[in-house]
Formats: sequence, C-alpha cells, structure tokens
Amino acid sequence: MKSLETQLHEAQQEIRKLQGKDSLNTVAKKLAESGLPKIAQERLAKRLQSAGIIEERDIQKAIAEEHDYVRQVQKASGKKTTGTSESNAQTSDELSLVECYQTMGLTLKEAQVAAGVETTVVEMQESRRKLYDAAKGLGLTDAQADAFSTRP
Repeated sequence: MKSLETQLHEAQQEIRKLQGKDSLNTVAKKLAESGLPKIAQERLAKRLQSAGIIEERDIQKAIAEEHDYVRQVQKASGKKTTGTSESNAQTSDELSLVECYQTMGLTLKEAQVAAGVETTVVEMQESRRKLYDAAKGLGLTDAQADAFSTRP
C-alpha cells in the first residue's frame, strides 16, 4: 500500500498535468478566437507555452501585443509599396516568401531577411537579362552582350 505522502505527491502531479492540458486548451481557444493570422497564432502559442503562461489575463495581454505587432508589420510592408499593381504584387509575393521561409522553421525576422535577399537576387537577374537583351539589340555579339550585362 502506498504511503499518504506518495499518494499526495501523485495526486499533485495529476492535478498539474490536468491544469497543463486545460491551460493548453484555453490558450488554443483564445488564440482561435483572437482573429490573428494562423502563423501568428502558432508563433504566439509557442511563446506562451515556453514561458509557461496560463493566466487568462496574461494570454489576453500577449494576444493584444501580437495584434499590435501584426499591425506594425502590415504598416511597414505597406510603406514599401508605391501603389502600383506591380509593386503590390511584388509585396504580396514577398509576404508569401516570408510565410514559406517561416514554414521551413525560420523566425519572422530571419524569414523577412531571406525573402528580401531572394527578391533582390531575382530583380538583379532580371536586370542583367534586360541589359543583355539591350546589348544584343545594339548589335553586340553574345560574348560582348554577356560581358556588358555582368559587369558591376
């Protein structure tokens, strides 16, 4: 037969385990109701879980902070557009690149940097192709057009 201390200890562990499951359900429910984008919900859930936040007041505060962060990101990305449909498409493409990089495990900041680098590389390749085409249009040979378009 188990001692009273052992039984008490096991009961306390069971209570903590149940409270943990309940708090995870509360966090998941609050995040689902928050109106945050799915990626932001996942990011916040990880942050809350690692910090051990289970109080509803703290969860609501974290959700409000995440909403502010999402608004700031949207506002910052809006500043990068000039209002033309081409630049809006580029911003949309860049945002989807950020999401792709995040699904590969990068943080938001790392994903933004990676997406920016990829976008810049693509733009440089397009510029070089246009320079090559222009050089060919001027009557240069393939080798000359290639040298013209790849010089810094």
